[in-house]
Amino acid sequence: MDYNKLYNNTLNSYLSISEKLLKRNLIKLKNIGYTYDYSYRELSDQVSHYKQRALNNIPVARKSEYLTLFNDREIMFEDDAINKILNHKIIPLLKKNNQQKSFNLEGFIKSIAIYDAISKTANLFSNYHPIYKLMYELNNFKKFEIKNYGGSVYNTPLYKQLGEKLYPTPKPSKAPIKKDEQIKDVFLSVKEVSELTNYAVPTIYDLRHKGKIPFYKNGAKLQFKKSEIIDWLEKGKGTTKDDIEDKANEYLLKHRF
Repeated sequence: MDYNKLYNNTLNSYLSISEKLLKRNLIKLKNIGYTYDYSYRELSDQVSHYKQRALNNIPVARKSEYLTLFNDREIMFEDDAINKILNHKIIPLLKKNNQQKSFNLEGFIKSIAIYDAISKTANLFSNYHPIYKLMYELNNFKKFEIKNYGGSVYNTPLYKQLGEKLYPTPKPSKAPIKKDEQIKDVFLSVKEVSELTNYAVPTIYDLRHKGKIPFYKNGAKLQFKKSEIIDWLEKGKGTTKDDIEDKANEYLLKHRF
């Protein structure tokens, strides 16, 4: 018998079964209304239980001794590693322990393959669970697959695709930007206002003294808001004391009894 083929066929079969069970149970828990975190813990516990049960079902006395030898196949990197391990290590040990007749070699291989399938499923489900979380939140399991996506889960195309569906990138607004959003409202010094307006520094002081330019006093420091200076330039003049008086007189004329 080709035990290498037996192992791989059993492994692939139970990988498929494990994937279907996980998907079915995730959908079931989602439909009940559980959160993903609760469902993830619940399924992780189930998988751990199945792993232990599969390990217990390996039909051989002195199990750990044979398992240790069998696991040496992982460092051989050969297609026929399982057959070589059996022929060169396990079968000779069976003869030595006088277990050759009672030992179910086929059952041993199948049981290990089942255990490995469940272990691999558990590891992949844990490593890539952010992808399954997005599926869970979207209630969309069409692309559910237990596999090695390679690299960081957050860089996988599927994670980005699902993430965009759940958290779409806002589209840039086509509305015109308001002037006060274009201009960062910062305070300017007298020199900076002079450069901005092309007025000489003494002229700025004179305008300030006459109240013809908007300004602020911070102790002894004279400051100007950039947005207000730009508005003042666009209007041709600022809101000064004279402007206020003119507007007041205009109001009184229009509303005189």
